[in-house]
Amino acid sequence: MHPQAALDTRVQAVAEELKQLDAFIVGEVETWMREELPALFTREIAKLNERLRTEAVVHLRTTLLPRLSEHIAEQVDKIIQDDKPDT
Repeated sequence: MHPQAALDTRVQAVAEELKQLDAFIVGEVETWMREELPALFTREIAKLNERLRTEAVVHLRTTLLPRLSEHIAEQVDKIIQDDKPDT
């Protein structure tokens, strides 16, 4: 076989092997995405949910509860003042 022809044959063989490798990689990535990605999303969403809940509770305690406590104290003071007999 002529050296150039042998080289051309080998180049074609390597090109075919690369096409097969590419198809294998694409298939493996698609399989991984289908099988593994949903569980990964579920775990990350659960973590995000817990973090947001924790941060919301902390924020509520530092911002809303003081306002509610102040309002309740004002209402209690008002009730006490209204219940005092007129002197």
